[in-house]
Amino acid sequence: MQDEPRVWVAKRKRKSVKKDKNGNPVARYSYRLRWVCPRTGVWQSMTAGTDIKRAEYEQRRIERELAEGTFQRVQRVQWADFVRDHIEKIVGEANRRIAKQVLDEFGDVCKPVGPHAVLFQMVEKFDKWLHDKKLSQQTINKKHRYIRHGLNMAKKRSMIKHNPMDDWVWVRADEKIPRYLSDDEKAKVIGAFPTFQWRMYADMLMLSGCRRNELLTLSWADVDFGRGVFTVRRTKGKRDKRLPLADSHVDGLRILQAETLRDGGPFVGLGHSDAVSRRFKKYVQQAGVENCTIKSLRSSFATDLARANVNQMVAQRLLGHASPSTTVKYYQHADDDMKRDAIRRLQSKSAG
Repeated sequence: MQDEPRVWVAKRKRKSVKKDKNGNPVARYSYRLRWVCPRTGVWQSMTAGTDIKRAEYEQRRIERELAEGTFQRVQRVQWADFVRDHIEKIVGEANRRIAKQVLDEFGDVCKPVGPHAVLFQMVEKFDKWLHDKKLSQQTINKKHRYIRHGLNMAKKRSMIKHNPMDDWVWVRADEKIPRYLSDDEKAKVIGAFPTFQWRMYADMLMLSGCRRNELLTLSWADVDFGRGVFTVRRTKGKRDKRLPLADSHVDGLRILQAETLRDGGPFVGLGHSDAVSRRFKKYVQQAGVENCTIKSLRSSFATDLARANVNQMVAQRLLGHASPSTTVKYYQHADDDMKRDAIRRLQSKSAG
């Protein structure tokens, strides 16, 4: 019968600066665990700190896991080092920025030493902190997904053995109804901006369905006036997307080309993405259009496609959705609106 794996606790005396009431130095010890790997026969060791009870607990745990064949060495790194290394491996500038913000928030609120020290109670504490900030459930779930992804990557890199987010009970967020702009509101939005460049930016968002940064980073090299198309290089789905130009946009972009050729693109000079969003919201509020963001223009474009009975596959390609289910959402809301309009027309006809 094979001997059970055994783990030894090594005790080492440390230099102590602490003294008792008589002025004599107090003995302090640190503990280290040592064992022979059953698979390789090589001696291994790990630090167990200065608490003998903790060292004995780790001793029993490692002996049990060695006997079961489930023991796995965990690479212990500081939280800040883990965040830095994890961010470098994320694809997309926007994803990297958001992931760093969320992981830094988690670190500031829960103060974990490293990924190996993250507990389920810390996730609960972070969730309570997010709720105290009065964030929507949709935003809270998004932040939790960034934490879960980071810990999953830590597990793959042998920094943790178990992801505490695996036991998390997700709260379903209420589906957000897309904001749709009426024809009158669209006219107010276009007229809200003080410069031709801003008006062109809003009009192209409204008639192309592009995301905010897809137009802000558009370069003149990606605009083909001869064929009447432009190519978006930095899509959310990490794929290039070619879209047609409206006739009015061709003329407008030719005017902007003379003014912004040195900037490299028609809308590069508008500023950073967050600053553009703030200025956009300020302009449309002054024009009397409430609850309207840059995202609302894209939602209105998608809803217009649905109301015009455009094929869903074509709409998906125009919008650049990775999943058809995202596109279907706009068609469902548009179908509900059309049904309500039909009922109203029947009611008015009956009343007449």
